[in-house]
Amino acid sequence: MTTWILRFCQNIRVNSYKLIMELSYEEIQKAKETDTNNPIRMIRSRIIHGQDPEDFVRSTVLPDHPIVRRLIDYAHKTRHHAGVQTTLFHLREQFWISQIRRVVREVLQKYVTCSRYTSKPVVTVVPAPLPVDRINQLAAFEVTGAALAGPIYLKLGEKAWIVIFTCAVYRAIQLELLTSPSTEAFMQAMRRFFARRERSCIMYTDNKTTSLGTSRALCTLNWHEFKL
Repeated sequence: MTTWILRFCQNIRVNSYKLIMELSYEEIQKAKETDTNNPIRMIRSRIIHGQDPEDFVRSTVLPDHPIVRRLIDYAHKTRHHAGVQTTLFHLREQFWISQIRRVVREVLQKYVTCSRYTSKPVVTVVPAPLPVDRINQLAAFEVTGAALAGPIYLKLGEKAWIVIFTCAVYRAIQLELLTSPSTEAFMQAMRRFFARRERSCIMYTDNKTTSLGTSRALCTLNWHEFKL
């Protein structure tokens, strides 16, 4: 309030420079020196018996306000566009601003140059090398991945599942329809797939119950007795 009164007195003077912008830091400091009887809220610290300045021992409490943001902006410029930590230390020598770290960051974010120097460099992610089964010159579906998708609903309301067989080298796919997610239905889908594409040397699946049951069932077979 004292700052606005001093500005009004300045503007009504004859041949004086009219101040129409927001309150500046110099005006606030002048009002602070003039209005000595104004009850300003101050924080009493535990170092009052030291030889530190009065503003540092009893900091003035300030809320988050556009005028306070102008004060932060002025402190940032006078410190040659210092970072958040340096600006924060300088302000705390005289003022106790509510949520000061958040407010200082918001004020400093509008400076593009400061944001450029404080931004983190882009980290280049080096991709992992492909496994051997993905890069060898093999026939289509010789190395296959299988996954179960669903359920999907048919027109009559029945449930169905889809087995996706994908080639690990050429990324070709084949879809097989299942009426049940059981091990028997999954093995029938594999039988149809092998009848069309020939038997795969390596097949990758997830750890679902259907895949584990199929793996245990196939381990009991003697594959040397089968003809390719």
